[in-house]
Amino acid sequence: MSDGTKTSEAIWCLGDARQAGERVELRCGALHGVLSSDGVAGLEALAFNDTPLLAKLLTVETPAGPLPPAYESYVRGADHVTTHAETEAFPFRTQLYWSAKPLADGAVAATLSVSLQTDLLDTRPDLSVQTSVPTATARLWKEDVCRLDLADGVTILVTPHPSDAEECVLDTSDDACRLRVSPPFLEKGVIRRIRLAAIVLPGQASDETIAAALADLADDPPPLTT
Repeated sequence: MSDGTKTSEAIWCLGDARQAGERVELRCGALHGVLSSDGVAGLEALAFNDTPLLAKLLTVETPAGPLPPAYESYVRGADHVTTHAETEAFPFRTQLYWSAKPLADGAVAATLSVSLQTDLLDTRPDLSVQTSVPTATARLWKEDVCRLDLADGVTILVTPHPSDAEECVLDTSDDACRLRVSPPFLEKGVIRRIRLAAIVLPGQASDETIAAALADLADDPPPLTT
């Protein structure tokens, strides 16, 4: 997947057509990954500094299961955008904005912005976003930051953007962490956006390195949305 080139911004390109389903490839800094074209299954087939990582980042689920397949999918600037229709079980038009950015000390953040809109009155959405790393143990670094240390000398953090932390609850299991997203009730026609991130850091990151990466993430502007 890698040609040795490291980019300072997120670049999306068509994946290998021989793989099942349409896929797109992300390259940003030392991080490479593959995303299904509808964005729901999470970022996988990861490599960091050309070392493969056994992990899947930011898989989106609703109480009724996965979102329906995207009815539109496109790249705009540094964002890969998908749009999913509302269903009877999950009555929210949902857009997923995937991107990535380099952070301090060689870290890279894969970011997911979720945009929700409904035609119903006073309806509260409920969805979850899971990151799983079978070779790591998940633990809380802070109440809203999950840390996973991989055996090959890489640390992964999962966290909401600081501006959205109050609307997320972070749960951990043996080798995974799940962000449960439950923003306030939506009024008809109102769009609500929530930003989440999985940060990949080189080495067994120190508290100081983690704090610097999180501070860098906090300064990240939101994506342009429609």
